[in-house]
Amino acid sequence: MLYQRTLLRELALSVAAILVVLIAIALVTLFVRLLGDAARGEVANEAVVTYLKRKLEEHHWNVSRAAAEIGLHRQSLQEKLRELGIQRPGK
Repeated sequence: MLYQRTLLRELALSVAAILVVLIAIALVTLFVRLLGDAARGEVANEAVVTYLKRKLEEHHWNVSRAAAEIGLHRQSLQEKLRELGIQRPGK
């Protein structure tokens, strides 16, 4: 009887330990996915910022001309510039 209780207690502890490890793995996996998505988003935003600044510089910061070359409406480009915090140098 005592032997059976000891085995059951060891089994319960083993199951609990396995559950803790599985939960930890799931949390780490979720964290890495979320971090990965955030990192990809930051890289994409940096690429967009670089591209937009280059196009604006090519057109001497004339938003209408840059928007036309990119294929956007002027208002859409202005909104994107505000969203990304892009301002003409010296402003």
